Amino acid sequence: MRKLVIALGLMTCCFQPPAHAAADVGVGIILGEPTGISFHSWLPGNNVAAQFAAGWRTSNNKEIHVQADYLRYDMQRIPIEGGYLPLYYGVGVRIVDDNDDDTRVGVRIPFGLNYFFKSTPVDVFFELAPVLDLVPDTDFDLNGGIGIRFRFR
Repeated sequence: MRKLVIALGLMTCCFQPPAHAAADVGVGIILGEPTGISFHSWLPGNNVAAQFAAGWRTSNNKEIHVQADYLRYDMQRIPIEGGYLPLYYGVGVRIVDDNDDDTRVGVRIPFGLNYFFKSTPVDVFFELAPVLDLVPDTDFDLNGGIGIRFRFR
């Protein structure tokens, strides 16, 4: 997990935001599954981003939860004044470690809404993500959360 955090941190050094983005990187909190920190960065390309979260599961505080996602944004779907409210969807990976030598790894399919304020470097989001755990056993789960991030360059 430490290597994943370091790799995502180093990758953000060279990201360029799309024209609508108020800032390159967002850091904040997420409440739900997981509850913890949230990180978002625009990737080179047309409305694509990397998202990362780390925290604990509210259903079991012993479990450490780490996720990383590749997201595509539809900036034109919901017109709104005073900011941007895109729908987004993507694919990612989730790792859950319960400190009892039981580590689960799965594939996430996140989708949600993300509101980017036009005049302030803040965004808020709501997300749902079906998860298919593949290791050590095949199982289905559902993640979801709301969050807020402060954006900076």
